[in-house]
Amino acid sequence: MLKPYRTLRGGGILIIHGNNDAVIPYKLGLKLFESIDHKNKLVTIKGGGHNDLFTYKETYSTITDFINGVK
Repeated sequence: MLKPYRTLRGGGILIIHGNNDAVIPYKLGLKLFESIDHKNKLVTIKGGGHNDLFTYKETYSTITDFINGVK
């Protein structure tokens, strides 16, 4: 059982996880997300592995949108 996490200073937590991650299974990323306050965001990179998420354009736009949304 994961210890519940709370949002830090209202900024939220962003989890970006590839569904083809061979190091940390995707289901563990989902479990982590489910253990935190749902004001936070989980983004699944379809086809993404463990060390290649920055080769996906979606990763950059997700991070930019998330940072711009933090007040």
